[in-house]
Formats: sequence, structure tokens, C-alpha cells
Amino acid sequence: MPARTTGHDFEWKFVRRKHVDERSQNMTTKQKIVDRLNENIKNLQAQLKVILEQPDLEKLELNASLIGTNRIDFDNLSHEDVIKVIQVIGGKWDKRPGDNANVHYETKKNGITYYCYNGAPPPNCKIVEVLEEIPAQPARMVTKRKLVCQ
Repeated sequence: MPARTTGHDFEWKFVRRKHVDERSQNMTTKQKIVDRLNENIKNLQAQLKVILEQPDLEKLELNASLIGTNRIDFDNLSHEDVIKVIQVIGGKWDKRPGDNANVHYETKKNGITYYCYNGAPPPNCKIVEVLEEIPAQPARMVTKRKLVCQ
């Protein structure tokens, strides 16, 4: 079915959800569990297909962890290894301050989240703490950590 673009999307989703909820009320606990497992299997098969179609992943000789059903973690990498992961996976990566002087890198591609937890920052970057005013009544100051690159 093509994607709906009308203002009735919310109503359609609500009606569909209501139908699913009514259906699940008539199911046994075992049936509900089997239904959920079948849904998970379907999702995992789709993600496996995405991973298998990405041959450059074999070039990464790094330890990775599968978190949940749709997240791949690379932890505590050197900046050189972070660059390898980014080049192999591709796409736009978000960066934010991590633990100590490190950075968390994250991107989503084909339903999978790739995450470099606590990777080393680029050589020209560092994490700095800056004092920012939070506009409120009354205003207050907080210290935040930011990634600053030269």
C-alpha cells in the first residue's frame, strides 16, 4: 500500500492500532509471545540482509557488540579506528562529548544505529567546559561540556 500523504494518517494509524489491540485481546499469552517473536525474527532478518550486503564491514578488524536488535557498538576506539568505522559505514555522523576527554559518534543507516562509544577525538579537537546561562525565572548558569575543534 503506498504511503498516505493526507491529513487522515493519524486516524488511519489509530484505527489500525485499535484493530491490532482488539486482535491481541483475543490472543492467549503464548500467542502474543509467538507473535512478538515472529515480528523480531522478521526485523532481524531484514537487518541481517543489510549487514550482509555491506562487504566493507569485513575490512574492520575491530570488536563490535550487537545491542538489542538494531544497534552495533564499537567501544573505546582510537581516532584512527573511529575514522575507519566512519569510512566503512559512511553517512553523516553526530558527535557529542563522551566520558572524560572522549567523544561519542553515532549514525543511522538502513534501520541500524552504528555507535562509536567513547572514541578518541580528532587531534585538533578537545572537550572543553563552558559556562552557559539558562534563561529561566530566575536565570541560572550551568557548566556544559562541548567538543571544540581548531
